[in-house]
Amino acid sequence: MAKETEKKTLKLVHSANKPENPNTKSRHKSGGNGSDGGGSGGDGGDTDAPEITESFGEYCIINGVLNHIYVKKSGEDAPYPLCDFVAWINKEINVSNGETTESFLVIEGKRHDGLKLPAKEVSTTTFYSGNTCFNDLWGAKVIVEAGATMREHLRVAIHKLSTFRSGGTIPVENQHAYTGWQVQVTDGQYRFLTSSGALGQNDLDESVKVKLKGDATNYYLPLPDDSDNRHAELSKALLHCLSLLTIAPNKLEIGALALCAIFRAPLSSVHKIDFGLIFYGRSGSYKSELAAAMLAFFGTFTRITIPLNWSSTDNALEQRLYTAADLISVIDDFLASVNINETNKQYAKFERIGRSIGNQAGRDRMNQESTYYPRGMVISTNEVLPKGGSLLGRFITVTFKRGDITREAITNLQAVARAGHPKMLMAAYIQWLAPQMPTLKQTIPEKVRQLREEASDGQYAISHPRAAEIYANLMVGLDMFLSFCETEKLLNTNRTTIMQHETADHIKALLKAQSDFQDEQDEPLRFISLLISLLSSGSAHIADNFKNNAPIKTPFMYGWRTDGTVNTLDPPYDYQAAKDGESYGITQTVIYKPYGKTIGWVNQAKDEIYLDMETAFKEVQIFANQQNAPLLTPKADIIKQLGERGYLIASEPNTRSGTIRYDVKRHAGKPGNRVIVIKAALIRGEDFDPENLPK
Repeated sequence: MAKETEKKTLKLVHSANKPENPNTKSRHKSGGNGSDGGGSGGDGGDTDAPEITESFGEYCIINGVLNHIYVKKSGEDAPYPLCDFVAWINKEINVSNGETTESFLVIEGKRHDGLKLPAKEVSTTTFYSGNTCFNDLWGAKVIVEAGATMREHLRVAIHKLSTFRSGGTIPVENQHAYTGWQVQVTDGQYRFLTSSGALGQNDLDESVKVKLKGDATNYYLPLPDDSDNRHAELSKALLHCLSLLTIAPNKLEIGALALCAIFRAPLSSVHKIDFGLIFYGRSGSYKSELAAAMLAFFGTFTRITIPLNWSSTDNALEQRLYTAADLISVIDDFLASVNINETNKQYAKFERIGRSIGNQAGRDRMNQESTYYPRGMVISTNEVLPKGGSLLGRFITVTFKRGDITREAITNLQAVARAGHPKMLMAAYIQWLAPQMPTLKQTIPEKVRQLREEASDGQYAISHPRAAEIYANLMVGLDMFLSFCETEKLLNTNRTTIMQHETADHIKALLKAQSDFQDEQDEPLRFISLLISLLSSGSAHIADNFKNNAPIKTPFMYGWRTDGTVNTLDPPYDYQAAKDGESYGITQTVIYKPYGKTIGWVNQAKDEIYLDMETAFKEVQIFANQQNAPLLTPKADIIKQLGERGYLIASEPNTRSGTIRYDVKRHAGKPGNRVIVIKAALIRGEDFDPENLPK
């Protein structure tokens, strides 16, 4: 309760009797704020002394205005208005993002003429730095007197008034700017934070304030029914939610992946999720609608309320993904721009976010600020794929074609979401997990390790070194969900066993298909593919190793084009033979012309190609840039990776370092030229797999 305010009368001296400002002697010699400022109140003459309605330390309120009281040389008290309003701090808010805490003050006030100044938030950093923040809060509605010292007094006056009115301590409210698991200090129990409050094993504490930004406020888990109807309600919710498994009847792996990802997300605090999902397809394939349906397990979402978009800045995405812990985040609409520079920025942004997902770490900053990284399951909807095989290895990519998901299927799933079944089922799952969290921190990592080894031994997750880990994590999500269903008696053991085997088969098939995406974005393989296109388009050529002209066999494939014909005698003309009456035939010989630069030579007797990598790499880069798909890996790394994978069929020891070097000396173009050696069959598109290359 605010203290009872003592009213007292302050005797002031009048004539142009505005009290002098001790900081600026010449200021306000007449008029001043007048009635607005509540100073001496008039142009002169003796009037009744103004009344102090509240006094706190060396500050007071006179005529609805904050004043600073100073003592004149005569010993007389002299108030001076600091502004034309009274403001006070309602409460202090401490907002935590899970790692750092930022503080705000809620300030409201009233102008001298009675105009209410609405409550506004200002950071404590701004308020206590001495900066004038009040016009930022209320614009031109308020006046703050000039002078740095005056503004400093105003800040102190507001603070002291607030402390005075609140009985000594300004109220403090703690808020959370993140979702996910939190350990309660009082009893060590785990609770799950969303906009609805803190959901625990037995209750929902709505007094816990969760402050999220934008559409992230839609992350909202209700308190499940705890009455006799609980089992019936959960059974109904489960029945509706399992329609997700058949969302794409001809691609059941889509529904299987969605189910595993949804129930793996709340376990991120137990074992970090170092991979993401890419929903890849044309506009109109319902990939964003499916992503929104998955979000609906954690709140109220539709396609148009997906919280994140690839048009956001890098820093904004990093921070939002960090605060969205233990649930699903969707970044919508990754697509190529008509502007090349903007497209390259998008690719760079995807790489930055993708690597932070895979590394589970943000960028270090010199100013020691917190680094942000995704702390949940991240889904990206894409119309184009990111560049780089290693980057794609951090994601599971699912291709969506129009017709894979029908309008009827997505409409049904949207109706299920509107009815609240998904978030009700998830809330019950969270309650079931809550008391197990301390134990799960020990058992889940071990379970992931076992499943990873099983996947590696079974050879069904070999598309990328990360594939086995991804499989293990998805299956852990499925296992926990099915265990929950059995515990709540929503599914029997026979049904969960069937679901587990069928879903595992779909996930294995999905992981096997990832190798296609890896090959498309693998830089060394792209180099070979671009090299073939470079030659077939006539943008460069390979010459015969011995005569340095057109190869005898298939010159077109080596970048040569016909340039007319010449007539020759067959056999070659001989004077004596002609004298003896020998007959001659005429043969037409095709003339070939090389196009572009010489990038290598072919030894057709050995079926080998000697590439001059200095020229070849430069020409391939130019060719790739013309397609707005630059080759990002340096030349030395391309050579090394091609050699290590078996695409290069010649090598020699490096006498200086003892390592293997794949650029070898050959009589190609000039004696002792250093080249890389590949099989000509590779350029012809034959035996592309290095395991099947003729050695």
